[in-house]
Amino acid sequence: MKEDFKNFVNNHKELIRYVNTDKMTWQKFYDMYELYGENNSVWNDYFDTKEDNVSNILDKIKNLDPDEVSKNINTITKALAVIGSLFTKDEVKDTYEPMPIYKKFED
Repeated sequence: MKEDFKNFVNNHKELIRYVNTDKMTWQKFYDMYELYGENNSVWNDYFDTKEDNVSNILDKIKNLDPDEVSKNINTITKALAVIGSLFTKDEVKDTYEPMPIYKKFED
């Protein structure tokens, strides 16, 4: 049982931080391990999920198709160019012409 616990700790090095900062003891972790086992949700409070998220993101990046990414970037670039051309200052015309003060509406 102790060897299994050692392997468990080796697979979850973030537990060391809790012991080093005096938030937990190895005895308490071992007792939890004996009581709940490895796959209980009680460990979720101690496992570093940020590392899992980073590894998931890295896995997704590894699986990206560079050609597909390039096509999507080109499509977005073209769409932004079209939208940008709709709002350029050169194409915007000021059609408002103020009426001179001395003129009336029917003049």
